[in-house]
Amino acid sequence: AKNEYEITRTAVFESRKEHVEVLSSHADISNSVAVKEDELAYEKQRQAALKIWRWYWRCKAARITRSYYLLLKEKVVFVQRRFRMLQARKRNGGCTVVLSSSVSVGERSLSIHRMRNVKEEYMLKSAAPRKIQRWYRRLLDKRQQARMAQLLIAGRKILDWYLRVVMMRRERQLFLCQKRAAIRIQRYYRSYRRRAAAVNEGTAEPKVAPPTLSTNYERAIDFLLSPKVKTSLNWTYVSFKNLDVVTKYSPVLCERLAEPESTRVYSIIFYFLDTESRSDAYQAIFAHGMNVLLHLALYQKTYNAVWQNIVKYNGVDILLFLMGKFVEKKEDLFCRAATLIWLFSRSAEQLEENKNKTELLRRLSFYAKKIMATHKNLNAKKHKPVLPNLKTDWGYSKSEGQKEFPSRLDAILGLNKSYKFINF
Repeated sequence: AKNEYEITRTAVFESRKEHVEVLSSHADISNSVAVKEDELAYEKQRQAALKIWRWYWRCKAARITRSYYLLLKEKVVFVQRRFRMLQARKRNGGCTVVLSSSVSVGERSLSIHRMRNVKEEYMLKSAAPRKIQRWYRRLLDKRQQARMAQLLIAGRKILDWYLRVVMMRRERQLFLCQKRAAIRIQRYYRSYRRRAAAVNEGTAEPKVAPPTLSTNYERAIDFLLSPKVKTSLNWTYVSFKNLDVVTKYSPVLCERLAEPESTRVYSIIFYFLDTESRSDAYQAIFAHGMNVLLHLALYQKTYNAVWQNIVKYNGVDILLFLMGKFVEKKEDLFCRAATLIWLFSRSAEQLEENKNKTELLRRLSFYAKKIMATHKNLNAKKHKPVLPNLKTDWGYSKSEGQKEFPSRLDAILGLNKSYKFINF
């Protein structure tokens, strides 16, 4: 580095000498004032450049000297460290060898542990995709099996349905064939019996006359007035059914029920209507019992007798009880009970008699709220209820209209026209 500095310095001096010689030659050639002024300016610039060059080369020489010093210092420190290490080895003897061996053993053990950890991590990462693949394949297999099971079940159902249809067709064909054969055999047998009877001229057995309306009426009244009426539910149902048929087709027998001697029949009817049971047998009895009262109420000659017995046996409360019992189920029974209350609310006296009962309006308003809740989109002011037909036809005409309310809503709105228990 020192040689480079000296070479560079000599080169600079030589260049300066050459430049001075050039300047002196120029000075000799030009003697004018302008040239001298230029020389003075140039000399100033030259002196400034020389100062800059000196400062630059001093900085560069300082850097070169510093780098040389640091390199020399590093070598001295290295030599000192090596020398001190040799001195320490001489003082410690073989302890350094043991320490270095223990350090090497510890490093080997640590490296083994690290290798094991790295291996475990690698094995875990390499096993993860296999586990995911196995899980995904099991999932696909399960889905495929479920899909195949559904297809098999669907195919089996279709096959079973087809076999059932085929068997039903075969059984139907066999049934129709057997039916035609039985009809033909019966026809041949009856013709044979007629021919045999005509040949033998045997005496005919006395025929039993079929039951008439009057006989059914007598049987029903006899049973209802007997003490067995509260013990035999089957015969009670038969008696109520017979009375239903009798009052539907015979005005003469209806008039017999309006006589004072038949008051006990009304008590039996209201006794069963007041029963709390809701079984199918009692529902059938309720239906036939209210039909009997409805047929009698529609007949003008028996209307007053039915009203008197309703007042006597508290029939309006019993009918209200039936409406509450079947307000959600058995719409026909609810409408039939409402029709009976509506039939006996046509006159001012009947309305006054019924309004005196505090439970009537309260219960009717409660039933109305319950029924109107299921008809939220209905405009009750514009809806016209279908009222029952009050003409009696004794079962011979089908064009006279319905004898009771067709629905719960019509029943409530029809009763509201009489009692005004709803404010729209």
